[in-house]
Amino acid sequence: MNEKVQQIVKQVRGFTGEVGAEFQRTTWPDRRELVQSTVVVMVFIVLLAFSVLACDKVIQFMLHLIHA
Repeated sequence: MNEKVQQIVKQVRGFTGEVGAEFQRTTWPDRRELVQSTVVVMVFIVLLAFSVLACDKVIQFMLHLIHA
């Protein structure tokens, strides 16, 4: 059992070392890029919400015509 625990600890250490190396290789966006990307995502979400709202209202209107 002790060997198994040591093997797991060794694997976890190796994994965390690889994660740290990957973080160092990663290029992070600067503040300007981050703000631009955030604005694009928020605008897309608002447009998507309005699209869903429009579809919902059209379906609601059609159902109202059918049941009226």
